[in-house]
Amino acid sequence: MKPRPARAAKLLHMPQRHISLAAAAAFAAVFVVAGCGSTTSSTSSLSPNAKWADSVCSALTTWGSSMKAAGATLQDGNLTADSVQAATSSVQSATTTLTTTLDGIGKPPTQAGDTADSALGQLGSQLRAGIGSIQSAITNSPPLAAVATVTNALVNMKTQIKTAVTQLQNGEGKGPMATAFKQAPSCQSIPGV
Repeated sequence: MKPRPARAAKLLHMPQRHISLAAAAAFAAVFVVAGCGSTTSSTSSLSPNAKWADSVCSALTTWGSSMKAAGATLQDGNLTADSVQAATSSVQSATTTLTTTLDGIGKPPTQAGDTADSALGQLGSQLRAGIGSIQSAITNSPPLAAVATVTNALVNMKTQIKTAVTQLQNGEGKGPMATAFKQAPSCQSIPGV
């Protein structure tokens, strides 16, 4: 028996919907694992290195909160083109804000300042490339189909951030910067710091 046209159309779209929902779940999982939160501790008594580390972690924590919110939108279960578009727009905006903030933080007041500045510059470039990938996916594909590409870009961003934080901590052979990241209140909510 030949399927009716309406039923055939449903069957053709079902795998994409399942893939889109699975990708959305993975997208949301990126942010649950990203670890975000806030701290209310004062930074006035911190060393200059710890204040610098706190600025970096604060920017990352703010970005993580935005990612968590976007992930919650996509885990809603009622995925629509509009909800995917809104979530990806939020991701793009938050990532642009993060890269601008990181660019403005400058070098830490340490011998490894150039290395840290280079690590943040490289991270900014990687995040901007990720946003380019997301924008391309949203522009060139229906939003629901773009979710997998968006998810992959965000997983890569998370890895890039983790790598950059490790480089920043190890800039002086796990010396003053590692201590600074441990002392900075905003860094306490980032896993592995």
